[in-house]
Amino acid sequence: MFENLSTGSKFPKISIKTVNYGELVLPDDLESKYAMILFYRGGW
Repeated sequence: MFENLSTGSKFPKISIKTVNYGELVLPDDLESKYAMILFYRGGW
């Protein structure tokens, strides 16, 4: 479990499987210094 992020915190490294069976490693695979990331679990 991660602690809450606050202003100035580094984003923890996480791996996410993509819909085309690839993998995205955050924040390493981001092309910009700044990003907004939205996690949506889907509708039930």
